[in-house]
Amino acid sequence: MRYKLIAFDLDGTFLDDGNNIPEKNLAALAAAAERGVQLVPATGRIMAGIPEQIRALPFIRYYITINGAYVCDTLRDRALYRGEIPLEQALEMLRYMETLPVLYDCYQDNMGWMSGSMLDRAPEYFRAEPGMLELVRRLRVRVDSLPEYLRAKGEPVQKLQMYFRRDDMDERARQLRLLPALFPELAATTSVSNNIEINSVTAGKDRGLAALCGAL
Repeated sequence: MRYKLIAFDLDGTFLDDGNNIPEKNLAALAAAAERGVQLVPATGRIMAGIPEQIRALPFIRYYITINGAYVCDTLRDRALYRGEIPLEQALEMLRYMETLPVLYDCYQDNMGWMSGSMLDRAPEYFRAEPGMLELVRRLRVRVDSLPEYLRAKGEPVQKLQMYFRRDDMDERARQLRLLPALFPELAATTSVSNNIEINSVTAGKDRGLAALCGAL
């Protein structure tokens, strides 16, 4: 069998524990590309959060991002698939997050957005993960109030995220059990040790990959 496409996760898979790319992994990509394989990062990150070392590779054209909420063709600069959270569902989820001991943010229009007051408190939540703190600070646009900003903009949301302090991990585990029943039209996953990510059930790396394969 000749493989035509290889999709690969980033965090905890292709990247090492320091969010760096091992040289052997880059060499494996190059070897596969030489054989004509289509190589596709499949990640919960937005494009700007994907390491430049990957984005600079000339043989990577397609990306499954934001847990499958946005699949893109970078050569033609167009979306091949979107699986977004309707605005009212996103606002309902934010109201629920307000009752929890968390920070929250969202992805919309392939950018990260976060209330300024929460961005200022981010160091409390990422003391053990300075790399994550740097990513949050670099990739979030500060707004006065995220719910008010989203309501005024009036558009769907690609992903919501909440972050827990290290002493609230029991609550995080409880929320992962509760959320599917409370919000059946949303999907809760996790990619780092203290977060919960919320996507539409119309997203998912599986759906994004199926859409990409269909387009190809």
